[in-house]
Amino acid sequence: MSNNNRRTYSGERRRRSSSSNTQERRRARRERSGSRPNLSERDSLEYRRRQRRLREKRIRAQRRRRRLFLLVLVFVVFLTGRSFMSLMNKEPNKEEVAITTVDSGGGIPEGSNTAQSAGTVEKPVFGTYEKKNWIHNLNLAAKTNPNAKRIVDNIDNLSDPLIKLSGNNFDAIDFVAKSIDPAVENKFRYPESINSEKFPYYIQWDDRWGYEKYAGGIIGYTGCAPTVMAMAVSGITGTKTTPAEMAKIAEENGFSNDSGTGWDYYPFMAKEYGLQLEELPKDDRQMKKHLQEGHPIIISVKPGQFTQVGHIMMLVGVDEDGKYIINDPNNLQNTQKHWEYSEFQGDLKKIWALYK
Repeated sequence: MSNNNRRTYSGERRRRSSSSNTQERRRARRERSGSRPNLSERDSLEYRRRQRRLREKRIRAQRRRRRLFLLVLVFVVFLTGRSFMSLMNKEPNKEEVAITTVDSGGGIPEGSNTAQSAGTVEKPVFGTYEKKNWIHNLNLAAKTNPNAKRIVDNIDNLSDPLIKLSGNNFDAIDFVAKSIDPAVENKFRYPESINSEKFPYYIQWDDRWGYEKYAGGIIGYTGCAPTVMAMAVSGITGTKTTPAEMAKIAEENGFSNDSGTGWDYYPFMAKEYGLQLEELPKDDRQMKKHLQEGHPIIISVKPGQFTQVGHIMMLVGVDEDGKYIINDPNNLQNTQKHWEYSEFQGDLKKIWALYK
């Protein structure tokens, strides 16, 4: 082959190679840009297939990214939840263990730690509806109070109301222990003129009358109404009456049942002793007016901060700050406290003033 022919052939081959490379680059640019070239039918079909594969590849990549994002999000939420639960369940340090108990007199003095082990404190849970908490409280008290231990040892032989009474109020531990063994000495003492010289203060679980049968139980845990009536009648008439006497009248005249004492008991008792019973609205001014005139006020409250069932108490006065003075026949601490009207207004169901 002549030199001229070789040069021509070589140049032609380079031009073809360059043209082929150029076409490949153009095709790649078109595929990236999404433009579609003018193609034959066969090439057009192949082009569509490539485009479809590219779209599917992009979709799969997007799905993988979404799955990865969701996995990371779930992992972060899991770690956050574990950290929160760990913080909530963290046992207190020694600097965190100072507590104040609600009730005293049952072997755990007020303001003291109930039980301590390895830098932690077990606390009594007062005012609870749950039997396990009553027993928990009694187990704590049993560490220092032999009568609480007597209750714990005989827990299967006691009614739930007695367990609740002693478990929610350590002042009543001796009373409940004495129901197990009459030889037990009830060392709990309380003043009978705590809030008023005119009106006595009676505790319904006083062992002078607390074991008397009443309303399907005993006065100790079902007798708030006759105990309040005994305080009111004694103060107004000047003649001492006891919760046992008031309970007997209620029982004999059908005012008590397994649910407690009916509201019709109060007008009956007022008439029985020649007194006036006036139902009052939930009005702070009217209530204080009657108290300032020396009229005791009987209040019926719903389950809540005072007891886990309905309860009867007596208002006996107002202090110099306008706070109410309450005789609560079930709880000495409530009786020693003076109350803002707003603190018990939401608990009120019925209100009666009693006077001559």
